[in-house]
Amino acid sequence: MLTSSPEGIPVLEPRALVRRRFAMTLGVAAVIGAVAALMMHSGANDRVLGGGSTVAQPLIERMAVSFQNARSGDGDWTAGSGGIDYEPLGSLGGFMRLSDPEFDFAITDYPLSAAALAERAAVQFPLFVGSIAVVYRLDELPQQLQLSPATLADIFSGQITTWSDPALATENPHATLPDVAINVIHRSDGSGSTLNWSNYIANGDADWARDIGAGATLEWPVGTGVRGGGEMAQAVAATDGAIGYLDTGAARRAQLQIARLRNAAGEFIEPTEASVSAAARGIAVADATVSNSTASDAYPIVAASYAVMKKNNPSAGDNQRALRFFSFVLDQQAAIRELGHTVLAPQDIDGIRRSWASDLGFQSAVPAP
Repeated sequence: MLTSSPEGIPVLEPRALVRRRFAMTLGVAAVIGAVAALMMHSGANDRVLGGGSTVAQPLIERMAVSFQNARSGDGDWTAGSGGIDYEPLGSLGGFMRLSDPEFDFAITDYPLSAAALAERAAVQFPLFVGSIAVVYRLDELPQQLQLSPATLADIFSGQITTWSDPALATENPHATLPDVAINVIHRSDGSGSTLNWSNYIANGDADWARDIGAGATLEWPVGTGVRGGGEMAQAVAATDGAIGYLDTGAARRAQLQIARLRNAAGEFIEPTEASVSAAARGIAVADATVSNSTASDAYPIVAASYAVMKKNNPSAGDNQRALRFFSFVLDQQAAIRELGHTVLAPQDIDGIRRSWASDLGFQSAVPAP
């Protein structure tokens, strides 16, 4: 190969030197490529990935936008960094994905057992208190339905098949029930809504407790299965005579008819912030459900939604970013209420933030940004 001497005279360069120079060029290119890949990975990893509860999806997605907007005033903020990506997989689906190294948090509508948390080396903490509404569509019935656990058990097991059934008439003497077939809609995916709803039924009906039980997934005797709260709302809204169950906030946003449910005191109660707060009164935030409240003004299907995070996340920075996001969420009481949920008590929020330092090594319990 021809090259030039220091004096600018063309000379023939030795072949070995050519090979060494070529190898050095390749090496430099490889280093540059590795650095570029590392920077790209670091930028991608700056986005926090979570998923799970469809009940929590509207709040998480709205707060992700608000969090980004609030962070835009930070000196170290760059557009597109530190974002929150959320996948509405259902409570069970979110928990199962927690074993994925790239998955940073799950949200469930029920707390996990100590054994399940230990298996994933994870911790959990509540974000808000919610409620599950029994929703229906009856075009010929303007009055609000009243339903007991026993009647709901008979409807969802296929023993009651029409809205004019005598059992329904007994619980609704104020209404003239139409002779319309009942179309049962239920969740087919692993759902915290199903768990909390079926806990209520099982606690109030021995046959249901024995034959079907309570869980995030069930062997349904009748009905049509849907995935996620969005599909549930659509299916009930589309069919006269349909009945299902759904997060109360989502049910109100979809403008669905909502039933009053009989509580442990024998009263038929509508889900409102007051009746949900009455059910949660004096209940530790770590409890799975507060549907067993004996207060006469308490709504009977109430439970907290929990964030679940790995103690030893391979992307440690993602844990810090996720906790700053959750700290921001806990402070957004107006948004939580607007979406139909009930906020945690201030002392509970303080305790949650303190637990982050010991459980997850959070560097600051100060709300951010």
